[in-house]
Amino acid sequence: MSSDDRELELVELDAMLQNENGRSVLSRVLEHSGFFVDTFNSDSHIHANRAGARGEGVWLYNELLEASPLLLNKLIEERNDGR
Repeated sequence: MSSDDRELELVELDAMLQNENGRSVLSRVLEHSGFFVDTFNSDSHIHANRAGARGEGVWLYNELLEASPLLLNKLIEERNDGR
Protein backbone atom coordinates (compact mmCIF):
# COMPACT_ATOMS: atom_id res chain seq x y z
CA MET A 1 0.00 0.00 0.00
CA SER A 2 1.34 3.39 -0.93
CA SER A 3 1.49 6.26 1.51
CA ASP A 4 -1.12 8.04 -0.64
CA ASP A 5 -3.49 5.08 -0.26
CA ARG A 6 -2.94 5.06 3.49
CA GLU A 7 -3.54 8.79 3.75
CA LEU A 8 -6.81 8.37 1.83
CA GLU A 9 -7.94 5.65 4.26
CA LEU A 10 -7.25 7.94 7.22
CA VAL A 11 -9.08 10.84 5.56
CA GLU A 12 -12.09 8.59 4.92
CA LEU A 13 -12.14 7.40 8.52
CA ASP A 14 -11.85 10.98 9.74
CA ALA A 15 -14.82 11.93 7.56
CA MET A 16 -16.88 9.15 9.14
CA LEU A 17 -15.88 10.31 12.62
CA GLN A 18 -16.87 13.89 11.83
CA ASN A 19 -20.44 12.80 11.15
CA GLU A 20 -22.75 11.78 14.03
CA ASN A 21 -24.24 8.97 11.93
CA GLY A 22 -20.76 7.76 10.99
CA ARG A 23 -19.72 7.69 14.65
CA SER A 24 -22.90 5.77 15.48
CA VAL A 25 -22.15 3.10 12.87
CA LEU A 26 -18.51 2.80 13.95
CA SER A 27 -19.59 2.55 17.59
CA ARG A 28 -21.98 -0.29 16.73
CA VAL A 29 -19.22 -2.12 14.83
CA LEU A 30 -16.91 -1.81 17.84
CA GLU A 31 -19.73 -2.99 20.11
CA HIS A 32 -20.54 -5.94 17.84
CA SER A 33 -16.88 -7.00 17.77
CA GLY A 34 -16.82 -7.28 21.56
CA PHE A 35 -14.24 -4.52 21.83
CA PHE A 36 -15.76 -3.10 25.01
CA VAL A 37 -16.17 -6.39 26.91
CA ASP A 38 -14.06 -9.19 28.31
CA THR A 39 -13.84 -12.10 25.86
CA PHE A 40 -13.10 -14.79 28.44
CA ASN A 41 -15.19 -17.93 28.37
CA SER A 42 -14.28 -21.27 29.93
CA ASP A 43 -15.24 -22.96 26.65
CA SER A 44 -12.09 -22.58 24.57
CA HIS A 45 -14.00 -22.51 21.29
CA ILE A 46 -16.26 -19.67 22.41
CA HIS A 47 -13.29 -17.86 23.89
CA ALA A 48 -11.31 -18.17 20.64
CA ASN A 49 -14.27 -16.93 18.60
CA ARG A 50 -14.80 -13.93 20.86
CA ALA A 51 -11.09 -13.12 20.97
CA GLY A 52 -10.89 -13.20 17.18
CA ALA A 53 -13.87 -10.88 16.83
CA ARG A 54 -12.45 -8.55 19.48
CA GLY A 55 -9.14 -8.52 17.60
CA GLU A 56 -10.95 -6.97 14.65
CA GLY A 57 -12.43 -4.40 16.99
CA VAL A 58 -8.97 -3.58 18.34
CA TRP A 59 -7.75 -3.14 14.76
CA LEU A 60 -10.62 -0.76 13.96
CA TYR A 61 -10.08 1.19 17.19
CA ASN A 62 -6.40 1.66 16.33
CA GLU A 63 -7.31 2.81 12.83
CA LEU A 64 -9.73 5.36 14.25
CA LEU A 65 -7.17 6.46 16.82
CA GLU A 66 -4.65 7.13 14.07
CA ALA A 67 -7.23 8.95 11.94
CA SER A 68 -8.54 11.28 14.65
CA PRO A 69 -7.90 10.78 18.38
CA LEU A 70 -10.19 13.68 19.35
CA LEU A 71 -13.14 12.45 17.33
CA LEU A 72 -12.59 8.90 18.60
CA ASN A 73 -12.88 10.29 22.12
CA LYS A 74 -16.14 11.94 21.06
CA LEU A 75 -17.42 8.57 19.77
CA ILE A 76 -16.56 6.97 23.14
CA GLU A 77 -18.20 9.81 25.07
CA GLU A 78 -21.36 9.55 22.98
CA ARG A 79 -21.42 5.78 23.51
CA ASN A 80 -21.03 6.23 27.27
CA ASP A 81 -23.79 8.85 27.31
CA GLY A 82 -26.12 6.37 25.59
CA ARG A 83 -26.57 8.33 22.40
